[in-house]
Amino acid sequence: MFLIHRQKTSRMYGLPKTIDLSFLSGRTLCQICIGEFQVQFNFDARVRIHVENPFTYVDANGMTEHVKTAPSSAGVVSNLIGKVTSEITPSDNGTLEVKFSTGEKLILYDDNPAYECYTIRRGDQTIAV
Repeated sequence: MFLIHRQKTSRMYGLPKTIDLSFLSGRTLCQICIGEFQVQFNFDARVRIHVENPFTYVDANGMTEHVKTAPSSAGVVSNLIGKVTSEITPSDNGTLEVKFSTGEKLILYDDNPAYECYTIRRGDQTIAV
């Protein structure tokens, strides 16, 4: 499960309402690393999203797969490698939707205010959600 590996903190994370995530658009997904407690989506231009929480994958036909544990996600998301992001939609509740030019999308959730659910990295910049 994802819950074991998180760092506990007394502050809430979340996405700031004024967040500019436009740097995520037009990125090519180069690599997916799958560990016991984390899935890492590594894009070009030193952009990375590390997910330590259940997430949803929606394929181009609208079929939805809710991924609850990191290792089980390997087969579900591996076909995203080489695909380009086309639309990034952050929500006030911390949910982030990453849509790809082929119609697939990842939906990341911020549903545990005591822990990091996912982290976005661009170079040396880190956004913990």
